Amino acid sequence: MPVESGTLCTFWLGRRCFGLDVVCVGEVVPVDGGVTRVPLARPAVRGLMNLRGTPMPVVDLADVLGLGAAPGVERPPARAAIIIRDADLTAAALIDRIEAVVPAGRGAFTGRQGADEHPAVAGFLDTRAAGGRVITVLEHRVLLERLNALRYLAATDD
Repeated sequence: MPVESGTLCTFWLGRRCFGLDVVCVGEVVPVDGGVTRVPLARPAVRGLMNLRGTPMPVVDLADVLGLGAAPGVERPPARAAIIIRDADLTAAALIDRIEAVVPAGRGAFTGRQGADEHPAVAGFLDTRAAGGRVITVLEHRVLLERLNALRYLAATDD
């Protein structure tokens, strides 16, 4: 499995359960509506929040990954965010809800099945034999690249 630690932080976006390597997840925090909009920000950037005295950019993870809501389906307001940390990037990524931490060695991993799959999807972890579910495993390097790209795009860029 292309996960450095082998351990996943799992969470929900819509009807899909995703997993992200715990190496880049700092913590999970509640989002209480205290997000301040930023004028001219990219659509995926929802604003800034105060995280223990530090301004934190808030991004809609579904938008960053290009997984907007299905037509006619409205997503409820996010109640939580995962704090994604890398050497020079920290951001709060909105999620619908947190699921669990899945330790290394749990389930059967199947890699990405061709070019049709989203570039941020590394594969799928099937934990149903242990009473779990199928988890869409994200390639954290692709996610970090997309988050970094948001920092350098002007609001008028396409």
